Amino acid sequence: MRPGNEEEVATSPSLPQAKPKMRMRIKVRDRLYWKQVWCQLMNFRNFQLFFKLFLIQKKIKNCQTCQQSKQAEMLNNRKQAVDELLQTEKNYIISLAKVKMFFMIPLQELYLKKQYKDFTEEDFDNLFGNLTDVVLIGTKFHKELLHEVERAKNSAQALIGKVVAEKAEEFLSYAKYMGSFDTALEVLGRIQKKKEIAAVLKDAVVKSAGGLDLGSYLIMPVQRLPRYEVNYTHIYIYIYIYR
Repeated sequence: MRPGNEEEVATSPSLPQAKPKMRMRIKVRDRLYWKQVWCQLMNFRNFQLFFKLFLIQKKIKNCQTCQQSKQAEMLNNRKQAVDELLQTEKNYIISLAKVKMFFMIPLQELYLKKQYKDFTEEDFDNLFGNLTDVVLIGTKFHKELLHEVERAKNSAQALIGKVVAEKAEEFLSYAKYMGSFDTALEVLGRIQKKKEIAAVLKDAVVKSAGGLDLGSYLIMPVQRLPRYEVNYTHIYIYIYIYR
């Protein structure tokens, strides 16, 4: 073997020593790469988690907003229902007061003077029944409603059911009035055919300034009871928001 070959053989084992260094470099690079991938993956997962939390918070906020909006709507609806009850009750009492002033008093004077034999005290009682009691009940009920609204300082928060419960027994007078209503219509139909009494009724329509005849006024208490039911139902629907 030539001397030059020995030198080559001696130096040849040094060549494979570079391979482990390259492998280590490759491993380091792999680790860095996968570390970056892992960080990106974690960032993506964190982003997903953050995005989900954002959506949840937004949904909760929207639900709260919707609930507040719904509560405000219910508050407004209940206020409108109570205000409607107060206004219709006021108009109802005014109408009944017109009956008493422009129809009952003139006809009462008519039979007291005994100028017309066709209209007696019995006819008067059958015509108006216990309307005086109904007028008194309605007037007190309206005052109690106003007092409760003033106490609550807001018609939406007024305890309307309490007022109704306290006046429930008095409203039984409506049953008596409705029971004699058919008789009242019969009497009215008969006396309207009398010229003198018809003139008195016509004059009462003009003075009342309402444009309604006596029959239209007499039926108001009968129509008022179903109207109460509608008002109370609307108020009852929106009552539990304040509980």
